[in-house]
Amino acid sequence: WINDKKIGGGRIIGEVCHFIDLVMYIVGSGLKSWSRNSFQSIKDNVSIILNFNDGSTGTINYFINGAKSFPKETLEVFCSGSVLKLNNFKSLKGYGWKNFKKLNLWKQDKGHSESVKTFLNALRTRDVPISFDELLLVSRLSIEISNYDKSP
Repeated sequence: WINDKKIGGGRIIGEVCHFIDLVMYIVGSGLKSWSRNSFQSIKDNVSIILNFNDGSTGTINYFINGAKSFPKETLEVFCSGSVLKLNNFKSLKGYGWKNFKKLNLWKQDKGHSESVKTFLNALRTRDVPISFDELLLVSRLSIEISNYDKSP
């Protein structure tokens, strides 16, 4: 489904959308602009740069041609002279944080069960954790990025 645009929308709509959503959540500022670089030799390899109103930048590198031994998903957050590095949603290392060095989990935790709990709670309390406008923005952005063709 992930490779068939007619069924799952393709990789950007089906997978990268979650990374876009995560970066937007972490930054917490309005999106100013975006750009996409594609690699002609491998159509599903893309770099996406998100520029935010507060001056922050988020870069999503989505590559399918790496070594299987390399961590599939990594996230690095640089802010105020400190860095957090998340590795495969199993370990988190902190650099420059006063009271934090690292956290290791026994198993990968992408937050699926917590998301379901939050969703069910939102249905009960009507306290929505993500605004409808933000959901629409991420969906529209994913479609725009997916359809963007920077052919010369």
